[in-house]
Amino acid sequence: MSCAFQWTNKVYIIYGVVGTIRLLAVTYFLVITSRKEVGTYLGFPIFRVMSMKFMACNGILRLSSCQEVRTFVFVEKGLLTSTSYFMV
Repeated sequence: MSCAFQWTNKVYIIYGVVGTIRLLAVTYFLVITSRKEVGTYLGFPIFRVMSMKFMACNGILRLSSCQEVRTFVFVEKGLLTSTSYFMV
């Protein structure tokens, strides 16, 4: 696994914040970036989460070792591959 990581500045539409996670010295938001309406409940839409992203709270990913990069990727893959639903 390569330890190189490039940070890119992009603009995302965010449909919700799933939570936060702190890995070493950096806190990340886990945000919903894509959704699909799958039904309604009492007139309110129910959405399936189609994609999520980790976003560093300070805007900069500062991982100091290859092991930290591996840990981040492991956690990210585990959280982003589960199926989730939400209502607004």
